[in-house]
Order: sequence, then C-alpha cells, then structure tokens
Amino acid sequence: MAIEVNWSDEAKETFDNNVYYLETAWTEREVIKFIQQTEYAIKRIQQ
Repeated sequence: MAIEVNWSDEAKETFDNNVYYLETAWTEREVIKFIQQTEYAIKRIQQ
C-alpha cells in the first residue's frame, strides 16, 4: 500500500532553512547527502 506524502508549508520552510544552514556551515557534499537522505526516507515512507 502506497502512502502519499504531502509537505505542509511549515515543513517546506523548515527543510529549506535546514538546507540554507548546511550551505553556510558545511560543505556541498554534506548538503547533497542531507537532501538525498531526506528523499530516501520519504520514498521509504511512500512504499
């Protein structure tokens, strides 16, 4: 059974803020890894 994941406006803003923080404090590699891990977790939830 697939589950649809809908991001609230607050969740989108929080995610964007986290990415912005990582971009200012960490390397591009960590930013990409964070985004990839988030996408992976959401895909797992949707399965």
